[in-house]
Amino acid sequence: MPYIKKLSKKVNNRNNRKRNKSYKEKLRVKLYNKAAWKKLRLAYLMQHPLCERCLSNGIVNGSKIQCHHKLSPFDEGLTEAERLERLLSWDNLESICPKCHGNEHRKQQIEDDNKNKN
Repeated sequence: MPYIKKLSKKVNNRNNRKRNKSYKEKLRVKLYNKAAWKKLRLAYLMQHPLCERCLSNGIVNGSKIQCHHKLSPFDEGLTEAERLERLLSWDNLESICPKCHGNEHRKQQIEDDNKNKN
């Protein structure tokens, strides 16, 4: 019976390496894993189960609602206390559908890119 050599899996170091997380990514994980944030988020979404942006346009949309911060707790130059205040402020939250959330972050990215050019 002929012998068939087993092919070994090629290890692609680029894909298998753990990616170094940036400071902002580490901060995001740290803040969003806080129990206080999880409780606040759940309470807010229970009271606001529809997309607030769609509702303002007369559209009722309750599909996969997310909680969005109007003022980001991840802006540069904030102290830890200011970050927590923004993260846990009821008035800084809005219920938003994935489409509106994506539009908001794209708009924010364009604004940030324009600031960096100047």
